[in-house]
Amino acid sequence: MLHARRKGTEGRRGDREEQEALGRGSGSTSKRLPKFLIPLLALILLVSLQKFPSRRWRQQKRNNDSNGNEQQQNGRRNNGSSVFIDVGANCGNSYWKLKDDPKSGVLDPDEDWEVYLWECNPQMNEFFLRELAASNPSIHLIEKAASTVDGSLTFYLTRGQEDIRDKSEFSEKGVCDPKSPYSPSGASTVYGTAKRAGKSITVESVNFLRWFDDLVLAAEATRSGRGSSATTTTKSASGGKDGGGNENDAMKANKVVLKIDAEGAEKDVLEAMVSEGASGAICRVDMLWMEYHYAIFKEGTEEYAIHRKFKEDFPVDFEKKCGRKLTIGAWH
Repeated sequence: MLHARRKGTEGRRGDREEQEALGRGSGSTSKRLPKFLIPLLALILLVSLQKFPSRRWRQQKRNNDSNGNEQQQNGRRNNGSSVFIDVGANCGNSYWKLKDDPKSGVLDPDEDWEVYLWECNPQMNEFFLRELAASNPSIHLIEKAASTVDGSLTFYLTRGQEDIRDKSEFSEKGVCDPKSPYSPSGASTVYGTAKRAGKSITVESVNFLRWFDDLVLAAEATRSGRGSSATTTTKSASGGKDGGGNENDAMKANKVVLKIDAEGAEKDVLEAMVSEGASGAICRVDMLWMEYHYAIFKEGTEEYAIHRKFKEDFPVDFEKKCGRKLTIGAWH
């Protein structure tokens, strides 16, 4: 019995010596880790995981960033931007007037806006609008005439302004003043019988109805999940380098505002948009700012009478087409 106890005691002592030897061999200490270091080590581990995420997480983030960049390059906006379309943009005074006048309540500075400026007068584009569009990626310049057909048409510069080579030669020394009732381009028009029609030039025209349909109706199909074979002409209208945006802009918009002041050309465009066979995209417009131009013709002429009647008929035709009255703001 005594021999057995001595053997057991020696065995336990041998085990301890073996464990200590193993500890020394591995370079570790036989002392326990202090308790106050445990939370510190846990914090270090947590920070390391956040700073160096898993390979799968990093790859997913790269994919998401890539998709986001692609959407921006294609002009796609998912932030519910409002849309302002200015047909007959002149020097950009309409944009500045609505943007800077808090009383208008149109271009709310607290909203994101996509702006489309339509102007076929080459003088206005050269001296004013290209610079304006270049200053803001949300402003898209379409240097063509809004019409009911694609192609070209005769455009008449304002009499007396045909040979201007510098913007200082315009009235008011070429200052684009949104508060002034006068515009630098005067009264350039598609009507050769207008009182102030001057030298004629040829400009490209775009079917504004189809452009507007693509901006609005194709977006409805996209958002509802039906898909659409419609091809947006927003970029093609401007040769692919401006026009920007895509078919989702107007449908996702908080507001769609159309301003049209085209020295008589608005009649054919708006009449077509409220006609019986039209798509009804114009019903998406929340507010219309426009000027009727019967006064650019001599009173008593057929054109004067036709444009005067348009002023009476258009609000009625819109209500019949859309089932509601349209808020129309007088321009100038």
